[in-house]
Amino acid sequence: MRRILRALTSNGNLKLLSLLLALFLWVYVVTAEAPQLERVLPISVSVENLGEGLAVAQLPPTVSVRLRTPVRMEINPENLTAWVDLKGLGEGSWTIPVSVKPIPGATLMETRPDSVNLLVEKVETKTLTVEIVYFGQLPQGFTLGPSSTIEPATVSLKGSRSELQVAQRAVAPINLSQVRSQISQTAIVQVVDPEGITLTGQQAEPSTVNVSIPINLASLFKTVPIKADLRGALASGFLVKQVLVNPSIATLEGTIDSLDRVSSLFTLPIPLNGQSTDFLTWSNLDLTEFTGGALEVRLVDPGPVQVEIQVERSGQAQFEISIVAQGGSDGVRLVPPSVRILAGGPQSVIDSLSVADFTATVQVGGLSPGSYMLWVKVQPPPGVFLTQVATPTVEARIE
Repeated sequence: MRRILRALTSNGNLKLLSLLLALFLWVYVVTAEAPQLERVLPISVSVENLGEGLAVAQLPPTVSVRLRTPVRMEINPENLTAWVDLKGLGEGSWTIPVSVKPIPGATLMETRPDSVNLLVEKVETKTLTVEIVYFGQLPQGFTLGPSSTIEPATVSLKGSRSELQVAQRAVAPINLSQVRSQISQTAIVQVVDPEGITLTGQQAEPSTVNVSIPINLASLFKTVPIKADLRGALASGFLVKQVLVNPSIATLEGTIDSLDRVSSLFTLPIPLNGQSTDFLTWSNLDLTEFTGGALEVRLVDPGPVQVEIQVERSGQAQFEISIVAQGGSDGVRLVPPSVRILAGGPQSVIDSLSVADFTATVQVGGLSPGSYMLWVKVQPPPGVFLTQVATPTVEARIE
């Protein structure tokens, strides 16, 4: 009895006993006390030991597994593996159990389905001619050329007879929406079923083809305003009140790039020759840009246009316009607060003007407190010009 007591009370044995007790308690806490969680995860199914020259059809891509794991345990479905073992099996229909690799710390509760029906067939080869399929729309002014080339023109598929029967077409998708010149690009070949749905499990060989498609620039039409090119001067004291061109627009035909560069057309120069009354004239359009080869544009109706120049005696008037500070707060004082201007234009227009027809502004946005000399911007109404601005700058005092 003394010998047993001495063994239990020795330091070495006490340490070993304490270690065993601590290990037992840890295992108990982890396995018995740790909260558990059931998870259902989809995992992909692979095939093992498939005989040479054979292919599998009707294999489901995934199965679901139900696991019981500690709540804090992280599981990545990609780390789970499921497979069917076809060792020793040849052609035919088979029901094969699904095997799942166990995960340390997790308990596998269920695999659904736990077996799969599959078809084992000989590997066959199928050749498909590649077709171009378009999506998106060509920009206005472009058309597809009469011929296209695909290199290589055919692709090969390998798989079971059942899979190859579903694979009906090989297509090369081409986006037209950003096309500006001949299409020359590499396209990924997609294998589709009779309904046009892409078969993700079928891989064409080669997987890409080179596609070349000519693009033609079609003729477009565009209307632009016609403006009179007035040269010289009227009689002293007279102004051009209004210019009427009939027709006022011209229709152009050409390529999209050329038409984009034309915003208006001018008449040939029309001399004013000191006129003091209204007058009417005819003028052809200036087509120098078109005939010189710089633009691929044609005028649909090249006939002359009628130009009416309305002339009126000029007049002047003086106005005192209040200045508005823009972009600042209420704490802005302008010295002086208004600007005196002299406006000119046709006498009938001048006679109808008021102060409200003009705006005078200074920009104070972003300025810190202080004193600044700022330029005044005066905006006259259409047909009126500024002859004089008495004080083009003012002092802006910002508090």
